[in-house]
Amino acid sequence: MKKGVILEDNFLNEIIFRIDFTTILKICGDEKESVDDFRNAIFDDFPNVEILHQKKFNLDIDVESGYPKNLTHEGNLCWIFRNDNADKEVSLTSNNLVLNYKRGAYKGFKLFLDDVMLIISALKQYSPFKLNFLGLRYINEIYDAEINDDIHKYVSNSLSNTALLNDFKENQLIQFFSKLQMQKDDYIFTMQYGFYNPTENPDHEKHFILDYDCVNKNVMNIDDVKEHLIEMNSLIFEKFEYSITDEFIEKMGEKYDSSSS
Repeated sequence: MKKGVILEDNFLNEIIFRIDFTTILKICGDEKESVDDFRNAIFDDFPNVEILHQKKFNLDIDVESGYPKNLTHEGNLCWIFRNDNADKEVSLTSNNLVLNYKRGAYKGFKLFLDDVMLIISALKQYSPFKLNFLGLRYINEIYDAEINDDIHKYVSNSLSNTALLNDFKENQLIQFFSKLQMQKDDYIFTMQYGFYNPTENPDHEKHFILDYDCVNKNVMNIDDVKEHLIEMNSLIFEKFEYSITDEFIEKMGEKYDSSSS
């Protein structure tokens, strides 16, 4: 599968971009208007805003009686910005910035990267600060019953582990979920895959999950984010390509679009 393809159905349930950084004092506290400049910079793409309180409770105990004598709560704000379809969401606090794509929002990495750079540019207004975490995660949930019922045709044999499942086919499957973690240079890559079940009920509907999470904790400069994201996306694409078969690509309806490469 070539880079730069767009897919009729990519089975992407969620995509998450996240950076954590040292505290931005200008937006620390409970002043709702302190991110007005950020909001104005992204308004055309994310016009809808919601403000949440991140509460921290302080409880003073009377040492003589052992009973509380004073209860206060304080904390920072979290601003949530959404597009009109509510399938793209930006959250901002004084310590992190997250872009979340929900199912159906992803139309190619180039457009996703454009959104990332938009919010990065808006955040740079509040410099100086240093990054201490960069993360990119793709969660594929295969909700197609035909694929799930014959999973070995659509994902790599090393992932579907058909032989193991056949050895225990007389038992009802509750969950088959694996985790692989590795490192390349400064990138820590985690891959989780299998039939996920949030319950212990064997009759609960189980979809095959392909979850790719790449992080870098050594990115200090916000101007380096784009370069690292391109590399992280390439690593994830490589592992995704390894995970699937030609039958899966055909099922997704691959089309090439040079504008998305």
